[in-house]
Amino acid sequence: MIEKNKTILLVGGGTGGHIVPILSLSQEFENRGLSINVITVGGNGPIDQKLYLGLKNHIALKTGKLHRNITLKNIIQLFLFFSGLISSFIILKKLKPSLIFSKAGYVSFPIIFWSKIIGIPYFIHESDIEMGASNKFALSGAKKVFVGFPIKYYPKIQKNKLRYTGQILRPDILKPQEETFDFGFSNRKPIIFVTGGSQGSTNINNAIFQILDKILPDYNVIHHTGSLDYENAIEIRSRLESDNKQSYYISPLLTTIENGIDMMKSAILQSDLVISRASATTLAEVSMMKKPMIIVPYKYAASDHQTKNANFYSENGAAVVISDDKLSGETLKQKIDNLFLDSRKMKEIGQKAFELQNPNGLSTIVEEIDKYLNN
Repeated sequence: MIEKNKTILLVGGGTGGHIVPILSLSQEFENRGLSINVITVGGNGPIDQKLYLGLKNHIALKTGKLHRNITLKNIIQLFLFFSGLISSFIILKKLKPSLIFSKAGYVSFPIIFWSKIIGIPYFIHESDIEMGASNKFALSGAKKVFVGFPIKYYPKIQKNKLRYTGQILRPDILKPQEETFDFGFSNRKPIIFVTGGSQGSTNINNAIFQILDKILPDYNVIHHTGSLDYENAIEIRSRLESDNKQSYYISPLLTTIENGIDMMKSAILQSDLVISRASATTLAEVSMMKKPMIIVPYKYAASDHQTKNANFYSENGAAVVISDDKLSGETLKQKIDNLFLDSRKMKEIGQKAFELQNPNGLSTIVEEIDKYLNN
């Protein structure tokens, strides 16, 4: 058994892709009843505040991102970054964790910075094929490097550190859902789920807005807009004909609601087609439910990692990919219609996506942490 005074910090914030895996790990530790003090560390932004809301033993770290160009906004971020460094040092000296697990991102950087100096051991997880800046910085001192894609995509990482786990999937994603959320559709038209991730995608949203009046007569649409385009979506929906309004559900953020129903899982389960960015976690969750996808990778993602994620799926016949530059309402509608004309191909795409997944990432990482702390 692990000594009760041993503490682990689970660090990740800023986006759903960083936060949801941390929440899943925290829940798994609790479910297993391990004698370990688990503390989560996230950011102070609106996504962090919403997703981490009510979680016990949680620390909101106010920090900033480093940018190369000088603007007023970036100068403010620089001050926040140095403030985050000071706060991180205080956190580590006070809690004295036995181990840190980092999901990367700007929130993790100051924690890892001091961990290297103080000598606190840490593990990291990389979701994407192309490693992000925070994980590249963390790589040299990491005891273990867990990765979301097969090992051949990480040739520069020491093999003795490397472990292919796949993505850290929420336990609920892998379980049957007894009750699903009612999105209010009163017809049997096929359902398209559109998501740009926790922060939304203006480019995908605009493409959908352009073709709403053309696709709603034939399809129901669940639209996860993100906060920036939500008001715009409400305005556009208000101008739709009555029948089309009933076929269009919009939300700024799909999460678990009060009665315990998982809205994101419900949207994926009920959909016949998913349109999304190429966030590794989203792709994995959709794949586990064998849903065909149209992927539009965000071209400005760090090191163009979303394009590399999307290409992995495309090369394996597991998704249809549209580049950001070529995305338009017309292009998107053509891809949608072509897929629904070939139900066999849609089923095949979903199956191939499912076969690419390793569903045991969460349990593997928890077991590796338990093993390390017991040695």
